[in-house]
Amino acid sequence: LHDAKACEIIGALHERGLSERWIEEDAERRGRKARLNMLREAKSREGQVRNRLEAQLARHRPELLELLELNSASLIAHIGALGGPEQVHILADLARKTLRQAGRRGLDEQKIEAIIESAGNTLGMPCVLEEREHLRQLANELLDIAKRLKRLEEEIKREVGEDHVMADLAPQLGATTTLVLFALLGTPAAYPSAHSYCKAIGLNLKERSSGKHKGQLSITKRGPSLGRFYLYFAALRLIAKEPVVGRWFRAKTQRPGAVKGKQIVELMRRIAKGIWHHAQGRAFAIEKLFGPAPVALS
Repeated sequence: LHDAKACEIIGALHERGLSERWIEEDAERRGRKARLNMLREAKSREGQVRNRLEAQLARHRPELLELLELNSASLIAHIGALGGPEQVHILADLARKTLRQAGRRGLDEQKIEAIIESAGNTLGMPCVLEEREHLRQLANELLDIAKRLKRLEEEIKREVGEDHVMADLAPQLGATTTLVLFALLGTPAAYPSAHSYCKAIGLNLKERSSGKHKGQLSITKRGPSLGRFYLYFAALRLIAKEPVVGRWFRAKTQRPGAVKGKQIVELMRRIAKGIWHHAQGRAFAIEKLFGPAPVALS
């Protein structure tokens, strides 16, 4: 698939000892990737079906979206059992029972009665038989996807818990984020340095400059984007939940000219380096990611 010039360059690099032997992924890593693919596809399908259900409810029963959140289990179970607003009005006792079972203690009787009353007074377009079935089909598909996602997340937690390296990282980073990094990048212990592990994720810094232009530092983004995606949200969770991370972040962002996005990337780089050191046998501790100076400023 390569032309002659490319083949010659590749051969010359190999003769100089600049190439590396390609190692096929083992069954364990391939299995982790397959599980992540199933998780991503289920979440993607969930988003698509939820958007379609929202559009249909806005057409036939817009008041319901003011009483319940679109991702509410009560709303989905309610629509899956009864479909359109006409059935809710006719089968009011069944509607109450469904809402009590799905909402448990989250729905009070006043909210339940308001939902049923809104079905009888809705300003939406009345449903024909096929439209009612479409609503039920969308809601029941969301219920099936939710069960599938729950099963996948339980499998991920179990697999992460069986590996002592990943098990120590999961409480801080989350089980899914931990599995994503190990599935896409392999074990951090295989990398020669913390910098090389950051480089594999695409978090190493680059600068585009010339004789007349001084560029700004930015990350290369050469690694798998999914790993950076999960690591980004793991960093946001740490900022919100871990006091030491929150103090460090506030101290950094309160400086003149500070950019919050860059500080989040800096936190991602620190986490990645901490993961590498943890794989070398050192304990992973949030406090070790920071020096005393930034925290002391708060």
